[in-house]
Amino acid sequence: MIPRFIFPLLLVSMCACGKDPLADAKKLERLGRYPSAIEAYEAHLSKKSQNSAEAAFRVAEIYRTVIRDYGRARLGYDSIAKNYSKTPWAGKAYTALINCPDYFPLNPEFVRRTGDSQSGGEYMQTEEEMQELSDPKGRFKVKRKIFAGQDLVSSYEKIYEKKDGRLEEFPLGAGAQSVILQYPIEKNRNWETVREGKKIFFRIESDDATVSIKAGKFDHCLKLRIQNSEDEKTWKVEYYAPDVGFILATVETDNGETRVSELISYLNKKSALNQPPLETAPSLWKKWTSRLKKKEKKGTDL
Repeated sequence: MIPRFIFPLLLVSMCACGKDPLADAKKLERLGRYPSAIEAYEAHLSKKSQNSAEAAFRVAEIYRTVIRDYGRARLGYDSIAKNYSKTPWAGKAYTALINCPDYFPLNPEFVRRTGDSQSGGEYMQTEEEMQELSDPKGRFKVKRKIFAGQDLVSSYEKIYEKKDGRLEEFPLGAGAQSVILQYPIEKNRNWETVREGKKIFFRIESDDATVSIKAGKFDHCLKLRIQNSEDEKTWKVEYYAPDVGFILATVETDNGETRVSELISYLNKKSALNQPPLETAPSLWKKWTSRLKKKEKKGTDL
């Protein structure tokens, strides 16, 4: 028999549940209970409340960032853009579409290293770091340092921004932006842009390429053909892996492809101990190795 004083507590608990279904769904998501969170969001969606657009967006985000079911995520974003076009969530959904999958992560936590394909980076390599700009918001500065062996020979910087379904590249200082990627990401999509004063033609040749390079094997890669309007006999091909970014560049003719440069290793600063670089590299990679050792000794964050 349940004591009488328990009943008021049960009633209070029952009344408290369900007062804010959207908040309950967000809590499940924070706890990592993603299937339950999706069910809770979809149950909230069925009621067609004023927060339905946000609930739909959260479901699409879980499919994109956690489950990585990009097909379902795209359907969700498309539905939001169509059915909630007058809400701020429609703009967020349209922006998210270019990250579904994300072939060019604008993530300052990533430190990347590419090198020449012939020697695996022994002859030439490039270290890349990214910084988010405060003004204007939404833009990221990428600094690339080029090494010949252990010697720094040059460096340059570019600005990138994802906006209106496009990835745009800006030179540092004066100059017009170039459109590097354009949504929808689908085979045979093409566009033209101006880069360093020259007209360039882009075409998506595949969104499901498999590529094996120094840094590993990558599936579902984007294969992008880039051709200078002044050269019809040769063109450049770049490959991008989901949630990693650029992984391989080749030069192609009618006779086939020749590898030029590729991703050697990449490092996420926040999970650096779980993603060590494949080799010891100059400059910041030596710095990171030192910092990782200190982290292991002290048990502190980087």
